Amino acid sequence: MLRKTLSFISVLLLAATVAGAQNPDDGTARPRSVGVVMSGGGAKGLYHIGVLEALEENGVPIDYVAGTSMGSIIAAMYAAGYSPAEMRAIVNSGVVKEWVSGRIDPNKYMAYYRQVGSNPAFLSLRIDVESPSGKRLRVPRNLISSTQIDMALTELFAPATAAADGDFDRLMVPFLCVASDLNHRGPVVLREGDLSEAVRSSMSIPLVFKPMVKDSMLLYDGGIYDNFPWKPLDEDFRPDLIVGSICTERNTPPSEESNIMDQAFMLAMHDTDYTLPEERSVTIRRAVGVNMLDFDQAEAIMNAGYEDTVAAMPQLLELSLIHI
Repeated sequence: MLRKTLSFISVLLLAATVAGAQNPDDGTARPRSVGVVMSGGGAKGLYHIGVLEALEENGVPIDYVAGTSMGSIIAAMYAAGYSPAEMRAIVNSGVVKEWVSGRIDPNKYMAYYRQVGSNPAFLSLRIDVESPSGKRLRVPRNLISSTQIDMALTELFAPATAAADGDFDRLMVPFLCVASDLNHRGPVVLREGDLSEAVRSSMSIPLVFKPMVKDSMLLYDGGIYDNFPWKPLDEDFRPDLIVGSICTERNTPPSEESNIMDQAFMLAMHDTDYTLPEERSVTIRRAVGVNMLDFDQAEAIMNAGYEDTVAAMPQLLELSLIHI
Protein backbone atom coordinates (compact mmCIF):
# COMPACT_ATOMS: atom_id res chain seq x y z
CA MET A 1 0.00 0.00 0.00
CA LEU A 2 2.84 2.40 0.87
CA ARG A 3 4.51 1.80 -2.49
CA LYS A 4 1.25 2.38 -4.37
CA THR A 5 0.61 5.62 -2.47
CA LEU A 6 4.14 6.88 -3.05
CA SER A 7 3.93 5.98 -6.73
CA PHE A 8 0.62 7.86 -7.12
CA ILE A 9 2.12 10.95 -5.48
CA SER A 10 5.13 10.72 -7.78
CA VAL A 11 2.90 10.57 -10.87
CA LEU A 12 1.21 13.79 -9.74
CA LEU A 13 4.60 15.40 -9.20
CA LEU A 14 5.73 14.27 -12.64
CA ALA A 15 2.70 15.87 -14.29
CA ALA A 16 3.26 19.11 -12.42
CA THR A 17 6.98 19.14 -13.22
CA VAL A 18 6.50 18.47 -16.91
CA ALA A 19 3.90 21.24 -17.11
CA GLY A 20 6.22 23.63 -15.33
CA ALA A 21 9.21 22.67 -17.49
CA GLN A 22 7.51 23.43 -20.79
CA ASN A 23 8.95 26.20 -22.90
CA PRO A 24 6.55 29.15 -22.87
CA ASP A 25 7.05 29.63 -26.63
CA ASP A 26 6.28 26.18 -27.96
CA GLY A 27 5.28 24.24 -24.80
CA THR A 28 7.89 21.52 -25.29
CA ALA A 29 10.58 19.90 -23.18
CA ARG A 30 12.75 16.90 -23.77
CA PRO A 31 14.49 14.49 -21.39
CA ARG A 32 18.16 14.94 -20.69
CA SER A 33 20.49 11.95 -20.98
CA VAL A 34 20.77 10.15 -17.65
CA GLY A 35 23.49 7.86 -16.36
CA VAL A 36 22.92 5.71 -13.29
CA VAL A 37 25.93 4.56 -11.25
CA MET A 38 25.60 1.89 -8.56
CA SER A 39 27.97 1.22 -5.68
CA GLY A 40 29.23 -2.10 -4.44
CA GLY A 41 28.09 -3.57 -1.16
CA GLY A 42 27.23 -7.25 -1.48
CA ALA A 43 23.66 -7.96 -0.40
CA LYS A 44 23.23 -4.25 0.31
CA GLY A 45 23.38 -3.70 -3.44
CA LEU A 46 19.88 -5.12 -3.87
CA TYR A 47 18.96 -1.54 -2.96
CA HIS A 48 19.71 -0.60 -6.59
CA ILE A 49 16.83 -2.73 -7.87
CA GLY A 50 14.36 -0.54 -5.99
CA VAL A 51 16.09 2.58 -7.31
CA LEU A 52 15.77 1.41 -10.93
CA GLU A 53 12.15 0.41 -10.34
CA ALA A 54 11.17 3.85 -9.08
CA LEU A 55 13.07 5.63 -11.87
CA GLU A 56 11.25 3.59 -14.52
CA GLU A 57 7.83 3.97 -12.92
CA ASN A 58 8.22 7.75 -12.86
CA GLY A 59 9.46 8.16 -16.42
CA VAL A 60 13.07 9.07 -15.70
CA PRO A 61 15.10 7.88 -18.71
CA ILE A 62 18.06 5.60 -18.08
CA ASP A 63 20.55 5.97 -20.93
CA TYR A 64 23.73 4.56 -19.37
CA VAL A 65 24.53 2.33 -16.39
CA ALA A 66 27.71 1.58 -14.47
CA GLY A 67 28.53 -0.31 -11.32
CA THR A 68 31.01 -2.03 -9.08
CA SER A 69 30.67 -5.46 -7.47
CA MET A 70 26.96 -6.06 -6.70
CA GLY A 71 26.28 -2.76 -8.42
CA SER A 72 27.86 -4.22 -11.56
CA ILE A 73 25.52 -7.24 -11.42
CA ILE A 74 22.39 -5.07 -11.16
CA ALA A 75 23.65 -2.62 -13.80
CA ALA A 76 24.56 -5.46 -16.18
CA MET A 77 21.19 -7.12 -15.74
CA TYR A 78 19.46 -3.85 -16.60
CA ALA A 79 21.76 -3.32 -19.59
CA ALA A 80 21.02 -6.87 -20.77
CA GLY A 81 17.29 -6.20 -20.78
CA TYR A 82 16.10 -7.49 -17.41
CA SER A 83 13.39 -5.25 -15.95
CA PRO A 84 13.44 -4.27 -12.26
CA ALA A 85 10.36 -6.48 -11.80
CA GLU A 86 12.22 -9.45 -13.28
CA MET A 87 15.19 -8.74 -11.02
CA ARG A 88 12.88 -8.70 -8.00
CA ALA A 89 11.43 -12.03 -9.03
CA ILE A 90 14.89 -13.57 -9.43
CA VAL A 91 15.98 -12.32 -6.00
CA ASN A 92 12.75 -13.41 -4.31
CA SER A 93 13.08 -16.90 -5.80
CA GLY A 94 16.07 -17.48 -3.52
CA VAL A 95 18.54 -18.29 -6.28
CA VAL A 96 20.84 -15.39 -5.44
CA LYS A 97 21.54 -16.97 -2.05
CA GLU A 98 22.45 -20.16 -3.87
CA TRP A 99 24.80 -18.29 -6.21
CA VAL A 100 26.94 -17.10 -3.32
CA SER A 101 26.67 -20.28 -1.26
CA GLY A 102 29.12 -22.32 -3.31
CA ARG A 103 26.66 -25.21 -3.32
CA ILE A 104 25.97 -26.93 -6.62
CA ASP A 105 22.37 -27.54 -7.66
CA PRO A 106 22.37 -31.33 -8.29
CA ASN A 107 19.47 -31.03 -10.72
CA LYS A 108 21.27 -28.56 -12.98
CA TYR A 109 25.02 -28.65 -12.60
CA MET A 110 26.12 -31.87 -10.89
CA ALA A 111 27.22 -33.57 -14.10
CA TYR A 112 29.49 -30.66 -14.93
CA TYR A 113 30.65 -30.34 -11.35
CA ARG A 114 31.73 -34.00 -11.26
CA GLN A 115 33.49 -33.57 -14.57
CA VAL A 116 35.69 -30.67 -13.45
CA GLY A 117 36.20 -32.09 -9.97
CA SER A 118 35.59 -28.87 -8.04
CA ASN A 119 34.77 -28.89 -4.34
CA PRO A 120 31.74 -26.72 -3.46
CA ALA A 121 32.38 -26.81 0.27
CA PHE A 122 32.36 -23.50 2.13
CA LEU A 123 35.78 -24.24 3.64
CA SER A 124 38.20 -26.98 2.66
CA LEU A 125 41.34 -28.03 4.54
CA ARG A 126 43.43 -30.95 3.23
CA ILE A 127 46.03 -33.10 4.95
CA ASP A 128 48.61 -34.43 2.51
CA VAL A 129 49.92 -37.61 4.13
CA GLU A 130 52.15 -38.44 1.16
CA SER A 131 54.37 -35.38 1.44
CA PRO A 132 57.99 -35.82 2.62
CA SER A 133 57.14 -34.30 5.97
CA GLY A 134 54.26 -36.70 6.41
CA LYS A 135 51.58 -34.05 6.90
CA ARG A 136 50.91 -30.68 5.35
CA LEU A 137 48.07 -28.25 5.86
CA ARG A 138 46.77 -26.68 2.67
CA VAL A 139 44.99 -23.38 3.09
CA PRO A 140 42.18 -22.90 0.52
CA ARG A 141 42.61 -20.23 -2.15
CA ASN A 142 39.11 -18.89 -1.53
CA LEU A 143 36.33 -19.45 0.99
CA ILE A 144 33.47 -20.00 -1.46
CA SER A 145 33.57 -22.04 -4.66
CA SER A 146 32.88 -19.82 -7.66
CA THR A 147 31.49 -22.66 -9.81
CA GLN A 148 27.86 -21.93 -8.97
CA ILE A 149 27.98 -18.20 -9.55
CA ASP A 150 30.10 -18.60 -12.71
CA MET A 151 27.40 -20.79 -14.22
CA ALA A 152 24.58 -18.55 -13.03
CA LEU A 153 26.18 -15.43 -14.54
CA THR A 154 26.79 -17.26 -17.81
CA GLU A 155 23.11 -18.20 -17.98
CA LEU A 156 22.06 -14.63 -17.22
CA PHE A 157 24.34 -12.86 -19.66
CA ALA A 158 25.30 -15.20 -22.53
CA PRO A 159 22.41 -14.07 -24.77
CA ALA A 160 23.23 -10.39 -24.25
CA THR A 161 26.95 -10.97 -24.87
CA ALA A 162 26.15 -12.73 -28.14
CA ALA A 163 23.62 -10.10 -29.26
CA ALA A 164 26.05 -7.24 -28.56
CA ASP A 165 29.01 -9.14 -30.04
CA GLY A 166 30.99 -8.39 -26.89
CA ASP A 167 30.57 -4.62 -27.18
CA PHE A 168 28.92 -3.29 -24.00
CA ASP A 169 27.95 -0.08 -25.82
CA ARG A 170 25.65 -2.24 -27.97
CA LEU A 171 23.69 -3.69 -25.07
CA MET A 172 20.13 -2.49 -24.60
CA VAL A 173 21.62 0.17 -22.31
CA PRO A 174 25.35 0.98 -22.63
CA PHE A 175 27.22 -0.42 -19.64
CA LEU A 176 30.58 -0.41 -17.92
CA CYS A 177 31.92 -1.85 -14.69
CA VAL A 178 35.13 -1.62 -12.71
CA ALA A 179 37.45 -4.34 -11.42
CA SER A 180 40.71 -4.10 -9.48
CA ASP A 181 43.95 -5.33 -11.04
CA LEU A 182 46.21 -6.39 -8.19
CA ASN A 183 49.13 -7.13 -10.50
CA HIS A 184 49.29 -3.50 -11.59
CA ARG A 185 47.70 -2.00 -8.46
CA GLY A 186 44.85 -0.02 -9.92
CA PRO A 187 41.25 0.02 -11.21
CA VAL A 188 40.31 -1.37 -14.61
CA VAL A 189 37.27 -0.19 -16.59
CA LEU A 190 35.60 -3.06 -18.47
CA ARG A 191 33.54 -2.18 -21.56
CA GLU A 192 33.87 -5.17 -23.84
CA GLY A 193 34.23 -8.93 -23.89
CA ASP A 194 32.15 -11.56 -22.13
CA LEU A 195 29.60 -9.77 -19.95
CA SER A 196 29.49 -12.55 -17.35
CA GLU A 197 33.29 -12.51 -17.00
CA ALA A 198 33.34 -8.72 -16.62
CA VAL A 199 30.74 -8.86 -13.86
CA ARG A 200 32.49 -11.79 -12.16
CA SER A 201 35.73 -9.80 -12.18
CA SER A 202 34.01 -6.78 -10.64
CA MET A 203 32.53 -8.84 -7.78
CA SER A 204 35.48 -11.10 -6.84
CA ILE A 205 35.65 -10.24 -3.14
CA PRO A 206 39.17 -10.97 -1.83
CA LEU A 207 39.44 -14.28 0.05
CA VAL A 208 35.80 -15.07 -0.71
CA PHE A 209 35.83 -15.76 -4.47
CA LYS A 210 38.61 -16.81 -6.80
CA PRO A 211 39.95 -13.84 -8.82
CA MET A 212 39.63 -13.66 -12.60
CA VAL A 213 42.67 -13.70 -14.87
CA LYS A 214 42.66 -11.62 -18.06
CA ASP A 215 45.81 -11.05 -20.10
CA SER A 216 48.41 -9.91 -17.54
CA MET A 217 45.78 -8.80 -15.02
CA LEU A 218 44.65 -10.51 -11.82
CA LEU A 219 41.18 -9.07 -11.30
CA TYR A 220 39.46 -8.74 -7.94
CA ASP A 221 36.43 -6.81 -6.72
CA GLY A 222 36.27 -3.31 -8.17
CA GLY A 223 35.46 -1.89 -4.75
CA ILE A 224 39.08 -2.18 -3.72
CA TYR A 225 39.99 0.85 -5.83
CA ASP A 226 36.65 2.35 -6.93
CA ASN A 227 33.46 1.32 -5.16
CA PHE A 228 31.39 3.99 -6.94
CA PRO A 229 32.56 4.42 -10.55
CA TRP A 230 30.87 7.70 -11.39
CA LYS A 231 34.01 9.16 -12.95
CA PRO A 232 34.37 6.38 -15.58
CA LEU A 233 30.64 6.75 -16.31
CA ASP A 234 31.02 10.50 -16.73
CA GLU A 235 34.20 10.34 -18.80
CA ASP A 236 33.05 7.57 -21.14
CA PHE A 237 29.35 8.36 -21.61
CA ARG A 238 29.06 12.11 -20.79
CA PRO A 239 25.48 12.06 -19.49
CA ASP A 240 23.70 15.33 -18.77
CA LEU A 241 22.56 14.02 -15.39
CA ILE A 242 24.17 11.45 -13.07
CA VAL A 243 22.00 9.51 -10.64
CA GLY A 244 24.07 7.89 -7.92
CA SER A 245 22.73 4.91 -6.00
CA ILE A 246 24.81 4.25 -2.88
CA CYS A 247 23.99 1.47 -0.42
CA THR A 248 26.94 1.75 1.98
CA GLU A 249 28.50 4.09 4.48
CA ARG A 250 31.34 6.27 3.29
CA ASN A 251 34.87 4.93 3.66
CA THR A 252 34.53 3.24 7.05
CA PRO A 253 36.99 0.92 8.78
CA PRO A 254 35.89 -2.53 10.01
CA SER A 255 34.65 -2.90 13.57
CA GLU A 256 34.73 -5.71 16.08
CA GLU A 257 31.16 -6.50 15.02
CA SER A 258 32.12 -7.08 11.37
CA ASN A 259 32.27 -10.68 10.15
CA ILE A 260 35.47 -12.04 8.63
CA MET A 261 34.39 -11.35 5.04
CA ASP A 262 33.42 -7.74 5.73
CA GLN A 263 36.66 -7.22 7.66
CA ALA A 264 38.82 -8.62 4.86
CA PHE A 265 37.11 -6.50 2.22
CA MET A 266 37.10 -3.25 4.20
CA LEU A 267 40.79 -3.66 5.04
CA ALA A 268 41.57 -4.07 1.33
CA MET A 269 39.49 -1.09 0.17
CA HIS A 270 41.02 2.24 -0.76
CA ASP A 271 39.04 5.42 -0.15
CA THR A 272 36.39 6.08 -2.81
CA ASP A 273 35.13 9.47 -3.99
CA TYR A 274 31.35 9.37 -3.50
CA THR A 275 30.80 13.08 -4.23
CA LEU A 276 28.99 13.74 -7.50
CA PRO A 277 29.03 17.08 -9.39
CA GLU A 278 26.39 18.99 -7.46
CA GLU A 279 24.93 20.96 -10.38
CA ARG A 280 24.02 17.90 -12.47
CA SER A 281 23.47 14.99 -10.16
CA VAL A 282 21.13 13.41 -7.65
CA THR A 283 22.44 11.07 -4.98
CA ILE A 284 20.14 8.41 -3.55
CA ARG A 285 21.75 6.92 -0.50
CA ARG A 286 21.15 4.71 2.50
CA ALA A 287 23.65 2.81 4.64
CA VAL A 288 21.92 -0.56 4.44
CA GLY A 289 22.54 -2.39 7.70
CA VAL A 290 23.24 -5.98 6.61
CA ASN A 291 26.36 -8.06 6.08
CA MET A 292 27.74 -8.44 2.58
CA LEU A 293 26.35 -11.96 2.06
CA ASP A 294 23.15 -11.61 4.09
CA PHE A 295 20.34 -11.93 1.56
CA ASP A 296 17.61 -12.78 4.08
CA GLN A 297 16.30 -9.19 4.09
CA ALA A 298 16.23 -8.84 0.31
CA GLU A 299 12.67 -7.54 0.04
CA ALA A 300 13.20 -4.85 2.66
CA ILE A 301 16.46 -3.75 0.99
CA MET A 302 14.83 -3.43 -2.44
CA ASN A 303 11.88 -1.54 -0.94
CA ALA A 304 14.25 0.88 0.77
CA GLY A 305 15.81 1.76 -2.59
CA TYR A 306 12.37 2.31 -4.08
CA GLU A 307 11.18 4.55 -1.23
CA ASP A 308 14.35 6.66 -1.16
CA THR A 309 14.12 7.23 -4.91
CA VAL A 310 10.47 8.26 -4.73
CA ALA A 311 11.43 10.74 -2.00
CA ALA A 312 14.06 12.22 -4.35
CA MET A 313 11.67 12.31 -7.32
CA PRO A 314 10.86 16.06 -7.34
CA GLN A 315 14.56 16.87 -7.74
CA LEU A 316 15.06 14.06 -10.24
CA LEU A 317 12.17 15.15 -12.42
CA GLU A 318 13.28 18.76 -12.39
CA LEU A 319 16.84 17.92 -13.42
CA SER A 320 15.95 15.22 -15.95
CA LEU A 321 14.11 17.66 -18.25
CA ILE A 322 15.80 20.30 -20.39
CA HIS A 323 14.06 23.18 -22.16
CA ILE A 324 14.16 23.38 -25.96
